[in-house]
Amino acid sequence: WVANAEHADHEIVVEWKPVDASKDHHGGLWVAFTDDAARHGGLRVLFHRRIADPTTMLEVVTYEHPNWKTLGHVFVDAKPQADGFHRLAARVSGSRLAVLLDNAPALEVDAGHPLKGRTGVLAGMIAKAPSCPVRYRNLRIDPLPADQPSDEQVRANAEAESRDAITKAVTEGKALLAQKQPEAASLRLRDALARIDEMAPGILRDNLRKTIDPLLLQADPLTPKRRKTAQAIGAELGALADRYAEAGMPRAGLALATHAANFDPETQAARVAALRDKVRQWNIAQATARAGELAPPADDGTALRDWFGKGRKLIAGTADFVLDGAVARAGTIPVQTLSVWTADPNKPKLAKASVYVQPLDPKVGAGLCCDFVDQTDYTIVLVERGATGLRLRVERWAAQQWIELAVRTVPLDAWRLDGWFQLTVESTEQGLTVQCADTEVKLPRKQLGKPVGTFGLVVANFGKQAAACELRAFQPGP
Repeated sequence: WVANAEHADHEIVVEWKPVDASKDHHGGLWVAFTDDAARHGGLRVLFHRRIADPTTMLEVVTYEHPNWKTLGHVFVDAKPQADGFHRLAARVSGSRLAVLLDNAPALEVDAGHPLKGRTGVLAGMIAKAPSCPVRYRNLRIDPLPADQPSDEQVRANAEAESRDAITKAVTEGKALLAQKQPEAASLRLRDALARIDEMAPGILRDNLRKTIDPLLLQADPLTPKRRKTAQAIGAELGALADRYAEAGMPRAGLALATHAANFDPETQAARVAALRDKVRQWNIAQATARAGELAPPADDGTALRDWFGKGRKLIAGTADFVLDGAVARAGTIPVQTLSVWTADPNKPKLAKASVYVQPLDPKVGAGLCCDFVDQTDYTIVLVERGATGLRLRVERWAAQQWIELAVRTVPLDAWRLDGWFQLTVESTEQGLTVQCADTEVKLPRKQLGKPVGTFGLVVANFGKQAAACELRAFQPGP
């Protein structure tokens, strides 16, 4: 059912409720619907609730008769209103679409062209999936919500919240002192001090500390001795941190200085900042001197082309792979999606394979898919970029849901993060063994599907913008 009203950059909202919440159900919204001589279709924003699963699937499909393609999907924990109705919102901004179900995180996609047209509601859009009737109400086209706050506004709001928390802790500390509860008062006041230590240096922080110091002394007469002891410990650790830095080990020095700041944050703040700068300079020097270690692997792509030149996509409608010399490239990966390129089906089964990946974007992962039976049963092993190193992620798709099997951090120096890394996956009757850099993950077979010996290349985009990714140097076996 399609309304006559049209939208451009708006928020399209509808509320829905299954007639029988104990049964499977699905439905959705039309966005940017056009029905003319040149084009019939638009974007389908779908929800699918299987009672056997703990979550609801949100999916965005672009449809132009008779072709369709999935732009993204995500599983969310949808919480209805008191009367059982859910709220589905589609926010259109240019070519981008953000879909929100109740209070769950948004699914964001980019259609690649401006989105405008008519809207309406959908039923029966998911093949081979039974659904009880779904009621809709309050379909409307609203202005977009106010723009997201700037980074400065976010920081200002965080500082305001911190000041409010400090004020509350001081007020509670005073009340506890008046009630002759000095121990409880000292604990609340020390909570406030910890928040103050996290603030940027300045007059405000100094004044807040001056407010708390006499109250804390009143609550805890041992405060001066405790502070003196903490300062002495901080000074000893700080001096040792300096010696490490002088010996050419700034990373060890920074670790110690950070530990010293736990005892005496005010005195040690300058030392921590100076050592952070030394570590940054060390990383730059390492990246310059060891640039060869960041280069792609010495491989001409022979095995890659041999195994995947006649490969195919495991999941229809996902990003395409292109073999370009020594590189397998996934061009544009829509947000919140993954794509798997399986090996030539005529190739022999494998128990082990490896590939090189270069995870430059923290929200984009790449690696290997193994033991896939079909698009309903497979395991993926991804290498992602984390804040302090790489992250290894192993997940299995089965029974229409993702099962997280392992997430491990691979600690690395910052200079090394821009390089290429070999990922090796071995699947046997005993289980799955994953290796990357110096980290190994072993999973027992009971958590996995059968070791059918099939391998593929996989890329996944968990970010908010479409991205590209490359893989190199695939090696089968031994």
